[in-house]
Amino acid sequence: MLGAATDQVNILAVAQAAGLSLTPIQGGRQFTTRCWMCEFSYLGADTKKQGHLTIRPDKGVFRCPRCGHSGNAWTMANELFGEARGKEVLRQARWYNGPKWEDAPVADIKTRDAVYRALLNKLILSPRHREDLSDRGLSDDIVNKRQYKSLVGWESTRGICNLLLKEGYPLEGIPGFFQDKYGQWVFLTLPGFLIPVEDETRMIQGFQIRVDDNYRTYLETQNKNIPGKYISFSSAGRKKGCSCGALIHVAVPEGKSLQNNRVWLTEGPLKADIASQYTDMPFLGIPGVSLYRQAAEKAVEMGVKRTAVAYDMDFKDNPHVKKAEIELLKELFGRGISALPVNWSEGYGKGIDDAAVFISNGQIPIPKDVLERTFRPNNKIILEVQIKLKTE
Repeated sequence: MLGAATDQVNILAVAQAAGLSLTPIQGGRQFTTRCWMCEFSYLGADTKKQGHLTIRPDKGVFRCPRCGHSGNAWTMANELFGEARGKEVLRQARWYNGPKWEDAPVADIKTRDAVYRALLNKLILSPRHREDLSDRGLSDDIVNKRQYKSLVGWESTRGICNLLLKEGYPLEGIPGFFQDKYGQWVFLTLPGFLIPVEDETRMIQGFQIRVDDNYRTYLETQNKNIPGKYISFSSAGRKKGCSCGALIHVAVPEGKSLQNNRVWLTEGPLKADIASQYTDMPFLGIPGVSLYRQAAEKAVEMGVKRTAVAYDMDFKDNPHVKKAEIELLKELFGRGISALPVNWSEGYGKGIDDAAVFISNGQIPIPKDVLERTFRPNNKIILEVQIKLKTE
């Protein structure tokens, strides 16, 4: 009976009845709020202003990536109101009268690629950002070919958009672009630089923004909302804007092509670019460790048969990362893709990119047959192989 009831109830109506503070994200497709179960975990109460728990109205479910708690409308009603009162809330909650947004349809990949490349041609990379990328281990040649570019001020976005329009590029349906309150086309900008996110054909799907650390520190001193270190170039929820969705970057070494149906997986497009350059292997850069299902689906779409998963070494102290790694391995195994979790000496750095740069010179002595081996779950236990990277 309760299952049937939740099928008809908008989960946001339950959240509204509970008085939860809802922050729209992804153009109103999802909402965040503080997780009420975090305080019962070893992590302690969820004190983030917008909260960590994400609600998906389209599927009628919620999940907190911080403590891992998840459920549906009935779970929420039962936990926040108790079983008896929860049933009454489910019967009465038949609609949600809070804010909703509708995005413009997203343009096809060819149009996005053309607009984004035209945008990059009108931007430069500041010396400071070039130095930051050099410190991460990227040469000037690779930086130029990958087309990382610094963002500009809000006023400059209007001028650039006008130029793009005059050159015949459509801006509606291009994630990151939207109209301001004056009806002028602008694009998302803040102190930082753009990281192109490419597909397997090297077309630009969208961007990730590396937000400047000093800007995030400034916002913290002003007691303002602090964006993540990496955010999506999206205009969801803005006038004539649209969401970029969860884009998975395909990083292929310069002069190489996807072959042998094998790839490595790690978190983030920039990390994937660096690791790919130093290992001479293709990488998938996942925008967030919890997007394991999307990553596995992308691997299937690309015809991948063998993978190595190189998540950050902080999984030992971060159960969220460890759980995400295990879930990714399960998703890959379930789709018939052999998957190997790869670890390295922590002295070489937190991420696979750090380890690659530490060893340097493009030489990482990972056994040549590492992806030829087949690793399968044994009694639902993921087999883990420790591979220590060392100089030859």
